[in-house]
Amino acid sequence: MKYDNSFYLQLSREIFTEEYSNMSIRAKWLFVVLNELEQKYCNKNSNFFLRTDKQLCVDTGYSINTLKKAKAELKKYPELVRISRGHWHYTDTGKSSIQQPTRYQILK
Repeated sequence: MKYDNSFYLQLSREIFTEEYSNMSIRAKWLFVVLNELEQKYCNKNSNFFLRTDKQLCVDTGYSINTLKKAKAELKKYPELVRISRGHWHYTDTGKSSIQQPTRYQILK
C-alpha cells in the first residue's frame, strides 16, 4: 500500500538505472523527498500535493538556490514527476491563497 504507510518508503528504482545516470545526486535526493511527501500528503482520492519552496527547503535541507537548481534539473525528466505552480482555494471563504505553492505529482 503506497499511501497511509508510515513504516517504509516506496520508491522507484528506475532513478538508479543507466537512463538516469547523468542526473545529479541533488536532483535524485529531491525526487526521494518528493516521494516521501507524496506518501505523506496524498491518498487514493488525491494524487498530488502542494509545497512552497520554503517548505521544500526545510524538507530537503537545501538552500533556495540549490533547490531551484535541483527542481530545474528534475523538470528535464517529466516522466518521473509533474511540477507546476498554482493556488489553493479556501473552501470556507471561496478565496484563493496569496501564496502560490508548487504542485507535485509523482508519476513513477
